[in-house]
Amino acid sequence: MLLLGLHYFTLNLTNYLYPDNVQLFFAMASATALLLGRRSKPAKAAAWGGGFALANFAGLLSKETIVYYLPFYLVVLARDVRCRHHGRFWGAAVATGAVVLVAYLGYYSWVADDALYPFHVVEHTNEARKYHSYALGRTDLLARITWQPLALLVSTGLGTVMLLAGRAVVQWRRPTDPEMRFWLALAGSSLAFYWLGSTSLTYYNPNSLLPRMLTPLLPPLCLAAGFGLEQYWRTGRGGQWLAVGFLAAAAWLHNSLSIAYAVPGLFLALAAGLTPRTERQGNWCQPGSQVFARSMLLVLGLSLALRPAYFMTKPSRSEYTAQHRLLQRELRGAAGGIVFVDGFLVRNFDFSYGFAVPHGLQFLPYNSHDTVKATPARPAWLLLNRATLRNDDLVPSIISYSAEQVLAPFPQRQLVAHDGAVELYRVK
Repeated sequence: MLLLGLHYFTLNLTNYLYPDNVQLFFAMASATALLLGRRSKPAKAAAWGGGFALANFAGLLSKETIVYYLPFYLVVLARDVRCRHHGRFWGAAVATGAVVLVAYLGYYSWVADDALYPFHVVEHTNEARKYHSYALGRTDLLARITWQPLALLVSTGLGTVMLLAGRAVVQWRRPTDPEMRFWLALAGSSLAFYWLGSTSLTYYNPNSLLPRMLTPLLPPLCLAAGFGLEQYWRTGRGGQWLAVGFLAAAAWLHNSLSIAYAVPGLFLALAAGLTPRTERQGNWCQPGSQVFARSMLLVLGLSLALRPAYFMTKPSRSEYTAQHRLLQRELRGAAGGIVFVDGFLVRNFDFSYGFAVPHGLQFLPYNSHDTVKATPARPAWLLLNRATLRNDDLVPSIISYSAEQVLAPFPQRQLVAHDGAVELYRVK
């Protein structure tokens, strides 16, 4: 829970209406249903099987990357069929999955005259990217399937869970917990699918190297890392290699994120150096002691919390809160009128009003100012969010103008209100 909950991108994606964190929940639910359902009594196995199918279907509706788990699920199914185990679980899972899948395909056949419409959309998107994929040379392709995914994992802070999961792999033949192999196998197969897999069935189109694409990998990776952390705590073995890995990650990055690897790396190096000389129970580096466990979790938690805490203290890049306050204060009771806004806000202004925009209030992009004229009965305002105009995530893909360029066509503007970097003008 520490590794998953304090991962920066788990927290960051909750700021947006992305489906990734929703899918993370259902991915975790489906894997857990598989694990517990195959252990349950026959009377409850069918319920677990149905829940397994429904969780996977909900994950598919959230985002298609739930398919990362498919190879592992197929291997488990093949093994159980060969051994004739867990028939009720799989019978219920297949039956439930067939029902929801037929309903899903039937719905698209009804509304779009194409039962496979969602999959065709994905394939058409891949076709649009085909040229770029073919343009990759051998060197670029080799980098994509070798070191680039590793660089992404390290640069997003997931080097920590990778190293700790690697510590768990050492105990594969003699697991300390019956669940360990399950989560390690799921983590390894889903990571391999992401690392080497293709999003197209007609040509090789590797998965995008974006942090949010790693979301389905987080539950099994973090659980596998938890087993590695527990093994190190119990035995104290392998601490020197973990320390080398953490410090190597810090040296490789040589940026501000390096401290998140350097802190646990130095802690592990110090603990590994002192452990052989320490026999007194209760010492902070004595394997198996509560003091050691607390010290280790404290250091790990602090290092993971550094990045979220840093971004929480940074000035807002969008000034959304100030913009929301100004809209509510100045343009909530307007009887009607026009509001000229930037290209980002014009897409989602209704969100600021709880999707209940005051009647007669119209939001238009800046470049429409010369086609719409204000009248006494229909006043016009200009909303300028300087933070949005400087946001690197929006420039130049959505925002391609400066504050001075926005203000230039309105020489007779009158400042009505401002809140931080957000300004509201009355214009003619």
